[in-house]
Amino acid sequence: MIQDGLRMMLMRWDPIGVADNLDGADEYVCMIGPLLRLLQSGATTVEITGWLASELDEHFGLAAVPKSDQRFAVELLLWWAANAEAREV
Repeated sequence: MIQDGLRMMLMRWDPIGVADNLDGADEYVCMIGPLLRLLQSGATTVEITGWLASELDEHFGLAAVPKSDQRFAVELLLWWAANAEAREV
């Protein structure tokens, strides 16, 4: 399922540092729906990077890390393109 793949990517990126904690597995669930909507709408790297920075600030209380946020946005777009067939099923 595409949501599971996105959750795994978020856990690997792990901006709040919970990947090593079993209790942290659900910390990024709030990001899955909005990110999927951004990806489905054809959002750009800049738009996704901006959303990530805003979400980290407003929801998690973390300062943006522009290079990390942008790198993750690029990874998301590459992942989205690579999984086009899975989304059609």
